[in-house]
Amino acid sequence: MIGYCFSLVIAMSSALVRCGGRKYQFRIRHDGRFDGVSWGAEFTSNRDWQTLDFPLDEFILVLRGRRVPSAGPVDPSSIRQVGFLLADKQAGPFALNIRSIEFVLTEEPGSRH
Repeated sequence: MIGYCFSLVIAMSSALVRCGGRKYQFRIRHDGRFDGVSWGAEFTSNRDWQTLDFPLDEFILVLRGRRVPSAGPVDPSSIRQVGFLLADKQAGPFALNIRSIEFVLTEEPGSRH
């Protein structure tokens, strides 16, 4: 089955983090608005460079932190913005270094070419 996947190469800055990784959400939206529904995929960072793959069929539609029931799938042709949300509800300094973001075509969810 052919699908689409976002692939991220990220790293936490060890200069600002003293203990384990932080939890984030990678978010995509179909419109240019700041508020409203978005599709999210969670990940936990560490201090090393990581390559993370997020198949579009694994994104969850959310509105203000709550899942939206009966949500349709992400439409790749309608994506207008991507962003990140620090999702661990912990105050303090952080840094998320992003080396690249790719939108790739996959033959199977989670597999890159």
